[in-house]
Amino acid sequence: MDVRSLGLGLAFALMWSSAFTSARVIVAHAPPLTALTARFLASGVVAIGIALALRQTARLSRSQWRGVVVFGLCQNALYLGLNFVAMQSIGASVASIIASTMPLLVALIGWVLLRDRLPRLAAIGLVAGFGGVAIIMGGRMAGGLDLFAVGLCVVAALALAAATLAVRGAAAGGNLMMVVGLQMLVGAAALLPPAVLLESWQVDWNWALVVAFAYTVLVPGVLATLVWFVLVGRIGAVKAATFHFLNPVFGVLIAALLLGEALGALDALGVAVVAAGILAVQTARRASAKTGASAPAAEQPGQAVGFIPETAQEDVMFDYSDSHSTISSDRVNGTEVYGAGGEKIGHIDHLVIDKKSGKITYAVMGFGGFLGMGEEHHPIPWAKLEYDTALGGYRTDITESQLQGAPERPERWYEDRRWEEATYAHYGAPYYWI
Repeated sequence: MDVRSLGLGLAFALMWSSAFTSARVIVAHAPPLTALTARFLASGVVAIGIALALRQTARLSRSQWRGVVVFGLCQNALYLGLNFVAMQSIGASVASIIASTMPLLVALIGWVLLRDRLPRLAAIGLVAGFGGVAIIMGGRMAGGLDLFAVGLCVVAALALAAATLAVRGAAAGGNLMMVVGLQMLVGAAALLPPAVLLESWQVDWNWALVVAFAYTVLVPGVLATLVWFVLVGRIGAVKAATFHFLNPVFGVLIAALLLGEALGALDALGVAVVAAGILAVQTARRASAKTGASAPAAEQPGQAVGFIPETAQEDVMFDYSDSHSTISSDRVNGTEVYGAGGEKIGHIDHLVIDKKSGKITYAVMGFGGFLGMGEEHHPIPWAKLEYDTALGGYRTDITESQLQGAPERPERWYEDRRWEEATYAHYGAPYYWI
């Protein structure tokens, strides 16, 4: 795993875990369901705005619409709604610990109900993970713990785990930010009736509430989503899900640092055991994917994400060692591209393939931008890229001046032979159609 992917994974885990602390601040000053409805509405508008800026549309596949509805109801309305209500009575650290068991619940439900194979390491991880939760809860109960609120958090985690299994294997199909935004709006629509019927509009306006609400909308709500999908695009869903083992650690530490929640010896021990259990389950999942065993779909990054396609089958089909010449296009997308001097100049966004011959004709490279937004894209001949095992990416002798001086692209450039001839001549590459 390269440094950038590691950084993205750590950033996602940190943002996901911090959402419990900001949520605890919000419910201390505002009715939980009303606040969450407003949060989903704001996050949904922002996400759809980003999607429209990226020229994404709401023309989704049937599996995408199913994911929008299922996760909008189960993840946004049930999972987050129940957690927000529960955090009126329990701390953010306890809620984050219970929520972090979701990867364990996915594996457990898949094994018990769906008869998914459970490797020995995963079984050990399940026992350790739930044992760690028992250690934490045992210590907290001695000091007084609202069991009803704990039950709400458990039901919330089960709802999200069930939703994850219900739509596993669904194709992503693009328009990811639009999917995320629509999920948010589904969550807002589902929570609005109970918010109006069950809560009164009593808000203690103060700077802490405003900052926490804005943070929850923009960071866990939108930015974490972008980071997650960039990470999945770089290393695949199975590897990306391994970062979930950091969630209980970050969740407890952030709550202790920002809210002053107590962190005792049993808490530290339990968190370490839970994290180890989650890591074991995810490691076993990666191993089973490589050996061809069935594996559950990777978890969704709670708080604000769309569903993702399962990538385990690609791990079975392709050998990714440097000694092998084949590679899945999923692994090419996102790979860094380096100049002749070894400097990083961009990354591969996607490939263009000739339908008749099956040859890769172009690699569309992305330059600049932030998390995929505002990037410039240039199709360059595939023949101008050479894989460098030492760099772990592709090397090219194309210069920035060549990119800037490339022939102007018509709207359907990939069907314009005149443009292709001019482009291949510009870069000094042999025609792929000869």
